[in-house]
Amino acid sequence: MSRLNVLMLNRGFSLTGGVPRVLLTYARTCDKERVRLHTASFKKFAAPMADAMKQAGAETYEIGDSSYVRPAMRL
Repeated sequence: MSRLNVLMLNRGFSLTGGVPRVLLTYARTCDKERVRLHTASFKKFAAPMADAMKQAGAETYEIGDSSYVRPAMRL
């Protein structure tokens, strides 16, 4: 049975942020036989969060593109 690829994308993965903590909880508790997790961040991962995601079995990617913020800041 092939696993489903799941991308969890967030603006940033700080250790104390609400959404990153929820995504970390999901990464720790999901069925790894059914899901292959990928986490991507526009900003740099906090080192402890990146380590925790990797320990939970999620691959991490830093996109490094914050340009989506500029148009929102003009609103």
